[in-house]
Amino acid sequence: MSEKQGKIHFILEIYKAVILTLIAVFLFISLFDISIQQKRIGDSTEEVPVLDIQVKDGNSAADIRQDNAAMVTAKINRDELTQQCSMIATECQRYYRTPKNKGGGGSSFYGFELDSQYHFTEKGNYTLEIESSKKAVITSIGVEIGKDGLNPVRVICIINPVVIQLNSEN
Repeated sequence: MSEKQGKIHFILEIYKAVILTLIAVFLFISLFDISIQQKRIGDSTEEVPVLDIQVKDGNSAADIRQDNAAMVTAKINRDELTQQCSMIATECQRYYRTPKNKGGGGSSFYGFELDSQYHFTEKGNYTLEIESSKKAVITSIGVEIGKDGLNPVRVICIINPVVIQLNSEN
């Protein structure tokens, strides 16, 4: 790259950074009502401008951070439940495929039991229901509040001999 091309590239990078900054400022202003209020500090008669940010629906920035943190922990919990359900479902399918004379179900889910370590864990509780010889359902209820803000995270895993179907309900 020549010196002239290097300078052009540098100027374009600066231009791009300025444009991205302007876009970020515009988004910030459009998402928040920004107002400057006069507040008294102690016994002083001097008033000091303080930036008070309120989201347009009335929540403060701190409320938004708290809500975002709750959504992240709920997602982590949902992902952990999904992963654990997948592992249990794989064990269930392995049991289905294993012949009865080798300790398996011999083409049936009947007889498969959920290991007691999964009944109550730090991530949630798991229950297993064998609905038929070819269908089992694992219900997992997490320890974090889900998307609705009221009920815990919940993952349902439907298992058949070939397919594992995972559904997140909250």
